[in-house]
Amino acid sequence: MASIDMVEIGNIENRYIINKQTCEVALSRVKSEIDGLNNEAQADMTRLQSLVDRRDESYSTATNLMTSISDTRANVIRNM
Repeated sequence: MASIDMVEIGNIENRYIINKQTCEVALSRVKSEIDGLNNEAQADMTRLQSLVDRRDESYSTATNLMTSISDTRANVIRNM
């Protein structure tokens, strides 16, 4: 019935016989898909980190600008 190169899966009603080569090809495809998804996830994380860095830089610039405006106002009032 099942040799080393054949695998029988399923239950009594639904029996499937898959050969070793078919399993290896399917496994290879799944591994390849996983690798591709991992690469995409890594690229997405890099893009996300870049966006977070830009956001932080924008907040820092805005904070510095507000501090400068506040200091200028304080100096103007002091000089009156």
